[in-house]
Amino acid sequence: MKMTRLFFTSVIILITCSSHVKATHVLAGQITATPLSAQTYTYQLKFTLYTDPHADIEFGNMEISFGHGDPVNIDGENDFQREVPNEDSLYSIDTLLITHTFPGPGKYLISMREFNRGADIVNMRNAVNTPFYVETLLTVDPAMGENSTPLLSDSVVFNTHVKTRFVHDIGAVDPDGDSLSYALVVPKQAVDRKVEVYAFPDQFDTLYAENPSRENGSAPPLFAIEEGQLIWDAPTYGGEYAAAFRVKEWRKVDDEWTEIGYVARDLIIRVQDTINHTNGFDYVDYNNPVTGTEGETEQQDIVLYPNPTGGQFHLKIHEPWSNSQLTVLDITGKIIYQAAVTQDEVILELPHLSTGLYVLTLQKGVKQRSFTIVKQ
Repeated sequence: MKMTRLFFTSVIILITCSSHVKATHVLAGQITATPLSAQTYTYQLKFTLYTDPHADIEFGNMEISFGHGDPVNIDGENDFQREVPNEDSLYSIDTLLITHTFPGPGKYLISMREFNRGADIVNMRNAVNTPFYVETLLTVDPAMGENSTPLLSDSVVFNTHVKTRFVHDIGAVDPDGDSLSYALVVPKQAVDRKVEVYAFPDQFDTLYAENPSRENGSAPPLFAIEEGQLIWDAPTYGGEYAAAFRVKEWRKVDDEWTEIGYVARDLIIRVQDTINHTNGFDYVDYNNPVTGTEGETEQQDIVLYPNPTGGQFHLKIHEPWSNSQLTVLDITGKIIYQAAVTQDEVILELPHLSTGLYVLTLQKGVKQRSFTIVKQ
C-alpha cells in the first residue's frame, strides 16, 4: 500500500470541547453490556429488538452466544419484555436482560440471531430465508479498568418517503468516556457471514432536481454517517431497505489509541411512495446483481482513525475517492491546510494545532465527504 505523510501547522482559538410497504417484524436491534463486577468478569447484557407492534408475526427461534461456550436458545415471546413508547408509536422496544460471568479476561463476540428477516427487503437476496443477526465485541480486562459498551439512542426513526431526507439518530454515548467512531457495514446473518448479495441503499438512487436537500440534484445521493446520524439523502424508490453500522470504541492503552470493541445496530428503513407507487424490487435483478456487493464487510471508501488524537491521524482512501482534494478547516471556516491526495493512505501530523475541533473534507468533482476531527 502506498502511503504519504503530510505535515501542517497553525494556531487557532482554543475550543471547548411506494405502494404500501408490508410490515416487517424486526425493525432493528443491538446488544450492550454494563459491568457489574469487573474483578469477577460479571456483566449485565442487554439484548434489544425494535419490532413492529402491528405485525401479526411472533418471535421465532432465537439464539444467543456469549462469545464462549455453546449458544443458548431463547423463547423470544416470553423472555423479552415489551415496551411501546406511546400510543402512536410505530415500533415497540423488546429487551432481555441477562447477568453473565465471563470465564476470564479477553475479547468476547456476543451475538443474537432470530429466524428470519422479512420477505420484502429490497437490497439483499433471499431475505425471507436470511436470519436477523447483530453482534457486539466486548473487551473484558480488569487491568484496563471497567468497560461498558457504547449506548445507543432508543429514539429511532424507521419510516420515510421517497425524495425525503432520512435521518436516524444514533445518539451514541460511552459511559466510560471512551472515544467513538462510526462505520457502515454489510448486515450479517451469522458470525463471519454476511447476508447474500447486498447493495448499500444509495446504490438504488438517482439524481433528481425535485430534491432540494441535495442542492437541486447538483450532488450525488448520500448514504453516510455524519455527526452521529445515519443519513440517506434521499431515497428514489419505495420499499424496505436493510442497513447496518458499527459504533467503535477507542481507549488509550500504553499511550496508543486502541479499538477495544464495538456495538453493531442492524435496521430496516421503510420507504413509502404514495404518489408514483414505486418499489425498489422493480429495479434490481439478483440473477445479475450489478448493484450488489460481496466484498468488504465494511463500507471502507474512507477510513479515518484514531479520532480524537493527540497528534496524528491515519486516513485510508479507496475508490471512488482516489486523487481527491483534502482540506482541513477550523470551526470558523478558515482553511488550515489543503493538499491533493494521490496516495491511498495518508498520515496527518497535527503536533502544532491547538486542542479543539476541526473539519476535514475530501472533494472530488461534485462529491464531498466531511468529518469532524478532534485534536486533544
